[in-house]
Amino acid sequence: MLDKRLIRNINKGRCLVLVGSGPSCELGYPSWHKLAELTYKELTKMGCISDSKSYEKYLAKKEYPELFRQAERDLGDRNALIDLLKPLLNPTEKKQGVLYELISKWPFACYLTTNYDDEIDTYLARSNEHFTVIRNRQEDFYSWRDGVSHLIQKLHSDLNQEVARFL
Repeated sequence: MLDKRLIRNINKGRCLVLVGSGPSCELGYPSWHKLAELTYKELTKMGCISDSKSYEKYLAKKEYPELFRQAERDLGDRNALIDLLKPLLNPTEKKQGVLYELISKWPFACYLTTNYDDEIDTYLARSNEHFTVIRNRQEDFYSWRDGVSHLIQKLHSDLNQEVARFL
């Protein structure tokens, strides 16, 4: 059973929620492991693999930042990696999820998310709740102060920001 003090504080609209990849995976977005596998597969198809043993080691050890850094090097730059990732960061099939629907109904002041997609914003808009999306640039963090509300902070940024720093 949930502590009534927690429910009271959430209902006052003073709490933040941290949203990880679970709700997005529920909708069919790839997990980190699946995205790493898909990236390796695409690079192999393109003939851009410089060291397949490294990729296999990174996958086996779940060292995803290392794998994506290697992919960036093999592709030549970050923009080429982002271009490769954009079509991979979509739901494999559009599933109906429950988690985003639930968390968008609670009166959280702000949402912190590590996700690249825009699903939380979409679900909030469906409930006629409109939030400002900020990313991870230094100036985005200036928005945080006592009493702030209606922000979605993309902690890892997203693939639409010009200089995406996501790993």
